[in-house]
Amino acid sequence: MMCRRSGIGLAIAVAFGLAALYLSGAVGAQGTPAREAAATVRPLILSTPITGATVGVQYRYRVRVRGGKATALSLARSPAGMALDRRTRSITWTPAAPGRFRVVLRARAGRRRAGQAFTLVVTRPPSPAPQIVLAAGDIASCVGQGDEQTATILDATPHDAVLTVGDNAYDAGTPSEFSSCYAPSWGRHLSVTRPSPGNHDYATSGARGYFGYFGAAAGPSTAGYYSFDVGAWHLVALNSEIDAGSSSPQMAWLRADLAATSKRCVVAYWHKPRFTAGRYHDFTQYTALWQALHAAGAEIVLNGHDHNYQRFVSMTPAGVADPAGIRQFVVGTGGVGHYALRPDSRREAGVSGVFGVLRLALSESSYEWRFLPVAGGSYADAGSGTCR
Repeated sequence: MMCRRSGIGLAIAVAFGLAALYLSGAVGAQGTPAREAAATVRPLILSTPITGATVGVQYRYRVRVRGGKATALSLARSPAGMALDRRTRSITWTPAAPGRFRVVLRARAGRRRAGQAFTLVVTRPPSPAPQIVLAAGDIASCVGQGDEQTATILDATPHDAVLTVGDNAYDAGTPSEFSSCYAPSWGRHLSVTRPSPGNHDYATSGARGYFGYFGAAAGPSTAGYYSFDVGAWHLVALNSEIDAGSSSPQMAWLRADLAATSKRCVVAYWHKPRFTAGRYHDFTQYTALWQALHAAGAEIVLNGHDHNYQRFVSMTPAGVADPAGIRQFVVGTGGVGHYALRPDSRREAGVSGVFGVLRLALSESSYEWRFLPVAGGSYADAGSGTCR
């Protein structure tokens, strides 16, 4: 009996001793040293999640874990299309739409389990800055200073392109008039100018002064029509001084050009306007141009010839108001003379007696316009529209 009680007492003493060692930190919960016990509470997932993404841009989050290959990683919850490369432990995904998406990771190393949950916020990419286009026609003469005044607007207004809507150099578009009258004013912006010719330019045979001055910027050969892109927009320069009928080479080219562009938004410009109510009246010979542009969903037509500013309601090729039609501007305010306006119910805004330039801000699916008068001018017209 004495020996048995002694054995029991010894066992109790050993148990109390081990408990004391555990509580003192000398032994871990599994009989390991305390420093090893502390290591077991360290996280399996070490990296901080990337919680922002952009529509259309690949998202990538490389997950760092403790234990190397001994730690398994999986996606317990994720948006459709998100993938985890178990070899590199990289999560990739290309978001198609903005929103908030829950992501849950699971890590396993032996008997240990761990998780990481976060919300991934997807936003749209920032919109690119609009492309700024400045336009006017009926521009330069060595007699007056109007072209110098409007050229000052070009100088002071940041822009990506300058459009001329005909009658660039008065009176006859001679090489001398281009070099002596146009070049010192609007010629300062020749490198970004995309011109179109007018009747005064053709007062010199074959518009020799016009094509000689602008060179390749006036389009291939001496056709006087061509196209180019500015940002998200397709711009078409046409020639009102040659045949623009439905069966003309110019019309065949226009239809093919409009069919080939991938741009949603279209601006077309030439000299003589389809619609006007100033010194001149509507020029019906450009109806076919309007029909092709309207069928292609063009937004804007720019013209000159009438020496005033006019903005018309969006219209069909027949001149009927239509929100899904084309908005036409007459900007014959580049610097030569002024023509009075006549009443016209189709016109939404207009002014005579003021030189100025039309500023177009062309965005991905919309546009803004603003008429910029020369110094001392007080007339203002501004607004916005969307692409069809």
